[in-house]
Amino acid sequence: MAFEEISADKKNIELYDINRFKSSKYNDIFRLRIGSYRAIFRIIDNELIVYIFDIGSRGDIYKRLKL
Repeated sequence: MAFEEISADKKNIELYDINRFKSSKYNDIFRLRIGSYRAIFRIIDNELIVYIFDIGSRGDIYKRLKL
């Protein structure tokens, strides 16, 4: 549901617990907090596409990502 709303209008990002992912390579990566889970995703502006990298528990998600 959250990703559908964000894809429809980028301004909807303010409705959720979303923060910019701290990455030295990318400035357009975000994380969505869903209870004890995290979804790491990217918003591609000119096409309003949400690309989901991974979804997992807080303890594991950051270890698996190499952004």
